[in-house]
Amino acid sequence: GALVFAGRDGAETVAAFDEVVWCAGASAPDFLAQKTTFACAKDGGFIKVNATYESVSHPGVFAVGDCAENVDHPRPKAGVFAVRAGPPLLRNVIAALRGLPLTPHVPQTHFLSLISAGDRYAVLSRGPFSLEGEYLWHLKDHIDRTWMRKYTDLPDMPEPTVDLPDAVARRGPDVVAAFQAP
Repeated sequence: GALVFAGRDGAETVAAFDEVVWCAGASAPDFLAQKTTFACAKDGGFIKVNATYESVSHPGVFAVGDCAENVDHPRPKAGVFAVRAGPPLLRNVIAALRGLPLTPHVPQTHFLSLISAGDRYAVLSRGPFSLEGEYLWHLKDHIDRTWMRKYTDLPDMPEPTVDLPDAVARRGPDVVAAFQAP
């Protein structure tokens, strides 16, 4: 096939190709912007959060990852940001439940992308540098399987011994139940 680019001056450039990979970008579920009162970004419908991952329009509501946009530290949509937001998100949710101040988090600015392209082939990029090949697919497969094992091969956990603060108890039985062992 061929793709024709038309310049503002009317000149055309033709780019031949064998395959097209259409990458449309990320977006939040439609209902967030359409059916809720959250302040959402115009592009993508993501819940706007601040540096503590708390909604800018709904204090006490937190969001990260594919449904959120950090207005204090905008970053591209990449899984690394959601994963790295986990620990500061946990600390801030606990702080909010205890009535303590929240701690802002500044996400990293540079990151490595390792994307499977199908047929046991992957592309790696960081900034202006890139590599591609089957060996990178094996690396990605190893990384992904190791990551997922952390969530499937779980160690036995001791019974919690934490006394819940009054701020948690005041939030209702559902919140208290979430902090108690089954």
